[in-house]
Amino acid sequence: MSLMMCKRYRLSGRQGRYLVLMCAKYSNLHSMRIQFARLLSNRISMEQQRACSLLAHEAIHNVLCLIDTNFLKMKPFGERLTEENSLGLQAYVNILNLGFWKKLVYILEKKLSLQLCLKFFDFKNFSLLTKAFLTQQEKLEHKGLLESWTLKAQVKGFLMDKQRILTRKVRKSDLVSLYDEFTGACDEVVNAVQLNQKAMQSMKQLV
Repeated sequence: MSLMMCKRYRLSGRQGRYLVLMCAKYSNLHSMRIQFARLLSNRISMEQQRACSLLAHEAIHNVLCLIDTNFLKMKPFGERLTEENSLGLQAYVNILNLGFWKKLVYILEKKLSLQLCLKFFDFKNFSLLTKAFLTQQEKLEHKGLLESWTLKAQVKGFLMDKQRILTRKVRKSDLVSLYDEFTGACDEVVNAVQLNQKAMQSMKQLV
């Protein structure tokens, strides 16, 4: 009910905080970070974690359906995220840290969304964003940057496909390294969002 009231009166900040609370309720990433090495050696635990993940993402999807769609629309390339067009930068940072990064791909500003896919080896969504969501003008204005990112995404996509093929031969230490890279990617995206926030604050001071 509280979320529906926030939607009615377009209270983006409160909707963002409520969404973070729901993400915190369904995320077990904090405990998984501690037990990750042990989970790798237990197939049953990994299956349980996969089931928890599916349940959590379905639950958050249902919560997003109750939020004002104006705050969930993808923003043009380079547009600043504000209280009028987003759920708030802090909400996005918290959602990312709780492990729901895929839920952010199609509701952020396009540049941040592409960076998010690139950092998390998500070539499928990266390719979809560049082909279906970028306007022709955006493609022309940022041609050099997009070509560089596309090359990186293709290489990472190829490496991930190879990793899946060789899964049975991968050592536990290799998987732990991949998980460390995942958490490192979280930090990099958080830094990008915080830079966006600082730039927006600087603009407010100049006005």
